[in-house]
Amino acid sequence: MEKGGDERHILLVSFPGLGHINPTLEFAKRVVRLGVKVTFLTAKIALKSIPRSSPPLSGITFVGYSTDYGEGRKPVDDNVAHFMSEIQLRGSNKLSEMLSSSAASEEGGRQLPFSRLVYATLMPWAAEVARAHHVPATLLWLQPAAIFDIYHYYFNEGYDEEINQANNSSSWSIHLPGMPNLGRDDLPSFLVSKSKDFEYAIPLYKEHFTVLQSFDEGPPQDILVNTFESLEPDALKAIPQLNLIPIGPLVSLIQDNQNSSDYMEFLDSKPKGSVIYASFGSHTPLSVLQIHEIGQGLKTSGRPFLWVIRDTPNDESWVNYVGEMEKQGKIISWCSSQVDVLNHPSVGCFVSHCGWGSTLESLGCGVPMVCFPLWIDQMTNAKLVQDVWRIGVRVKKELQIEIVKGEEFKRCIEMVMMMGLEGEEMRKNAQNWKLLTQEAGKLGASSDLNLNVFINKL
Repeated sequence: MEKGGDERHILLVSFPGLGHINPTLEFAKRVVRLGVKVTFLTAKIALKSIPRSSPPLSGITFVGYSTDYGEGRKPVDDNVAHFMSEIQLRGSNKLSEMLSSSAASEEGGRQLPFSRLVYATLMPWAAEVARAHHVPATLLWLQPAAIFDIYHYYFNEGYDEEINQANNSSSWSIHLPGMPNLGRDDLPSFLVSKSKDFEYAIPLYKEHFTVLQSFDEGPPQDILVNTFESLEPDALKAIPQLNLIPIGPLVSLIQDNQNSSDYMEFLDSKPKGSVIYASFGSHTPLSVLQIHEIGQGLKTSGRPFLWVIRDTPNDESWVNYVGEMEKQGKIISWCSSQVDVLNHPSVGCFVSHCGWGSTLESLGCGVPMVCFPLWIDQMTNAKLVQDVWRIGVRVKKELQIEIVKGEEFKRCIEMVMMMGLEGEEMRKNAQNWKLLTQEAGKLGASSDLNLNVFINKL
């Protein structure tokens, strides 16, 4: 029997990174609108990044667990594998404690027990803890369906040996069901990187699929995916033994018309479609050399720009550099609302790392992209942007030094913003995808209906 809205309670587990917190929180808000209570579990270090809303978010309870990481100490400063094991150890203990308390509450009627656990990408251990407590669990996949498919084929369908040959030839390529032809640089970086820093990643992603296989009983399992039907129709249907349910885009495309930040004043002063917006996410450190090459590309483009640079040097030479660059544009250390910027009529191009959240925001705001992917899913996202959705162009690295030169950024910016046929096609496609993305996120649209169907199963 279907439970009433006041009896349903989801325990939502998120990785403590901003690119994970934001879409998971958007999912929580949408679930609450359907009358379901949500308890949101993540590390305490991430709770500070959740914006305080006024009035407070009703129906969502936030719970944190402690780690070795706090003020002044970040995972990037330490061993990432240690950070991941720390999250799993502390998170598992807290989750087990909460599920035990929920079971006791169900018997004693003291509080609303958990109907289901929903665990986001990078949290596969949460499903194992839930199973030990006899609580059903569902994966919330925060990356595109295409990335899920690639990992599935690698771990489950025998494509691992072929993909492992990707580094042996610059002309290597592969065609996977439901996917465009992929070269080495189009694959998720964890599958092809030789860096020891990423050795933790393959076992972690493999665990996702091991867990799913261990739950493989009865009808195809539901996997909630942060995408929408018209964006990835083939990728969503490529794995018949799993039911990939598009419930995205899990981004808020609502513009804050009261945003009075100085960078918005800067945009207000510029002509329509004239500004280059450049931002590369919250966890993508760039070398000083690469920063200067990006700056060279922006400067020689001759166009005004708004450039977000995090963790900047604190010395006189940097101050002088910023002063010189700001004769043409504006440099900021953080943008409180990227959607406000992308929605601004003066913005004509987004130079981006192609994180999935940023890509969805660009699609939803109709801004063509210059893609500078750095790692993880960004490589595949850039492939989709350029060759499938055709709303942008990807920069090319200098093979010997792994740096993208300033003239390459300039070339790509001009291709997107100039009046040639390629640029016109990208801008037209961007506007078409804006309509489709915004439509998918509306109440009563396909993604909303899909989420309703899932919730009604609780």
